[in-house]
Amino acid sequence: MAANTKTPVPDDTIDLLELGRVLLRRWWVIATCAIIGAVAALLVTMFLITPKYTSNGALYVSSSTTTVEITQGTLTASAQLAETYAEILQRRSFLETISASMDNKYSPAQLGAMITVQPVNETEILEVTATSENAFDSYWITDQILKNAQKELLDIIKSGSVEIVDEALLPTAPSSPSTKKNTLLGFVGGAVAAAAVLLALHMLDTRVHSADEVRAKFKQPVLGEIPDWEKVDTK
Repeated sequence: MAANTKTPVPDDTIDLLELGRVLLRRWWVIATCAIIGAVAALLVTMFLITPKYTSNGALYVSSSTTTVEITQGTLTASAQLAETYAEILQRRSFLETISASMDNKYSPAQLGAMITVQPVNETEILEVTATSENAFDSYWITDQILKNAQKELLDIIKSGSVEIVDEALLPTAPSSPSTKKNTLLGFVGGAVAAAAVLLALHMLDTRVHSADEVRAKFKQPVLGEIPDWEKVDTK
């Protein structure tokens, strides 16, 4: 009776330790790509991205015109009213006033994209923020919003009070982009990209590189090896 022989089936499972060894053997490739990514991100940040400046200010709004008695109901009403105030200060009619104060350098639509007015942690404090490519413009926009807010809000709401809590400040340094953050992202991105390419090339490589690889893949003994005659010392 003929012996029942079976063709060995190669083991196609992914060896995580082997993938780790692949990365360790090519650590210099990963390190080089990481440095290149960091330098590229730094150069792009310094020379290709226009810096932007942010100026901040704050308003205190109240539903009551008197300060004799402040109840929980008054605070709740003021906090709810702050959301309405924030919306009014971002409407086109008010932004036209701010645009006119700057000799229409920016249109109301452009100003709307540059400013943010929002309550702070659901309180009656309104934070006003303006961001532009010019430090003085950011300051001027915020300052004009703070100074014109009281008249605009009281003309529409007909009640309550508005006070400036924090005056606008002229920014002395760009708020974005962050050189350190972008450089770090470039470093990490370069390292990850290099590692991904190395692993992809390793997994797509179907060649057999050693007898040990044959033993591990097919779970069969190796009967012999053919030497590489080009590397044999003929002496």
